[in-house]
Amino acid sequence: QLAKRLLNQRSASADAERSMISKLKLRCGAQFTGKMEGMLADLQVGSDHARKFAAYQAEHKEERPPFEFTVQVLTTGFWPTYKAIDVMLPDTV
Repeated sequence: QLAKRLLNQRSASADAERSMISKLKLRCGAQFTGKMEGMLADLQVGSDHARKFAAYQAEHKEERPPFEFTVQVLTTGFWPTYKAIDVMLPDTV
């Protein structure tokens, strides 16, 4: 459920998630919470990259694609696996 909340941006706050993970870490140990901490770290790095990309796009408006998109780069070992779906993009993309 944590992964879905984080990826769909349904979490109340990153601080609340970190607080809960810290409490779990005290009770259950670092090995239990390692993947959860990795998920939060992935999203923080992704947020930093998104800000840099937005700044780049603001400076290079002529290179912008004719659509909006977001990307999330995730570390394989931290996130649950889901069935892959095939995406058919138009030739103009």
